[in-house]
Amino acid sequence: MQGQKSKHNTCVNPTPNSHSGFCRGLRRRGLRFLLEGEIMMKKILFCFLICVIPSTVFAASFPQSIAFEFQEHGKFTGIIGKAYITETAVEIVTFAEKSGEVVPFAFIYTILEKRSQIEGLYSIKCRNQLGVISTGTIDIRDPLKPKMALTSDKGITITNILDGGRKMKKEFLPKVDLGK
Repeated sequence: MQGQKSKHNTCVNPTPNSHSGFCRGLRRRGLRFLLEGEIMMKKILFCFLICVIPSTVFAASFPQSIAFEFQEHGKFTGIIGKAYITETAVEIVTFAEKSGEVVPFAFIYTILEKRSQIEGLYSIKCRNQLGVISTGTIDIRDPLKPKMALTSDKGITITNILDGGRKMKKEFLPKVDLGK
């Protein structure tokens, strides 16, 4: 078996003189493969930059996330969450307490209409995946204190987290960062 090629195109127990041909060819092909892989990675990175940068420039004006709570006719409902605002949607994750356990839910509110007469203050109309339509405002004029208030036709409001929501967060989700 000394100096022979295996089925997998590698040298098996090469003799001292066998590096002259086949194994050197493997090294060249490996180098070519690495160079082709590097070129492919550059193409992927280029496409990533072209596709992602424009969409993140708009979203960069929004804060990372907004901590909120659900209220029904002005009263805390026991549901808190985190909202991330993009150009086309308000993506939220809610946390509710049930029998001492935290139950998470995710909603994506697709923005149907967006108006802004003042930079950083938006009036929006959006619909979640269950068909619930909410209208309201998102105020990011102060990036350290963003404000959000979205109300559905049933009187359910998604608004910045207040004392009831902060108490629940401290009790059930002390290590979770819900945002500002």
